Amino acid sequence: MSIDRWVSVGLVLLIFSPWAFAEAEPQLADRSSRTSSRDVKIPQALVKIIDDRYVAYLKAKNIDKKTVIKRSLLNVSVELRQERPAALFESVRVLTPTGGGVIDLAEFVTPVRGAFQLKFKINDSQGNPVADLQTHYVSRAKQRKLVKDAYGVGCSRYLDISNYFQKKNSGSGFTLYTADHRYLSVIAGTFVFFSYSEESLSIASVTFTDSRYPEVLCE
Repeated sequence: MSIDRWVSVGLVLLIFSPWAFAEAEPQLADRSSRTSSRDVKIPQALVKIIDDRYVAYLKAKNIDKKTVIKRSLLNVSVELRQERPAALFESVRVLTPTGGGVIDLAEFVTPVRGAFQLKFKINDSQGNPVADLQTHYVSRAKQRKLVKDAYGVGCSRYLDISNYFQKKNSGSGFTLYTADHRYLSVIAGTFVFFSYSEESLSIASVTFTDSRYPEVLCE
């Protein structure tokens, strides 16, 4: 066989080989959060903000204020990915109960220095992505000073992060670092998701914690 013929055959075998291409993204192992969000407490002031915005939404639609606000639950899953093994035990998709759940990152994040990506999937009860999603973050991480920078929002503070969340989550997601438990200062706490329709206020929450490092977390 000529060298040209040998190269051609080799290229064909390479192209159609199952090992020809490294996966652009790691395969995700499905896991489940062990706890629902049912007992997670949301600040009453934030609950009032959400309800008041819904009332304003109905008013803008010329719909009479309802005596009882009907609520429905969103479906949320969380994807944790890494480009190189280190920060995560494995790349996973964490499925939560309807309405959200509590995720203990001790099950997924290693103590090794590294980085990983976090991304949320939020769907309505019919499985459709929520287009008009609003997001608030309730911090449950102490504010810390690492090197010269402050990390974390501080205990029991909450922020409207809707625009920032949409920008990051519609792309590759949030990049988080394990060094000095920085990821906890960024995401430890509760992400509250909600959207409005004429029929109901749809809501869910996901809480992140890490049972290994209570000193980083608020009581």
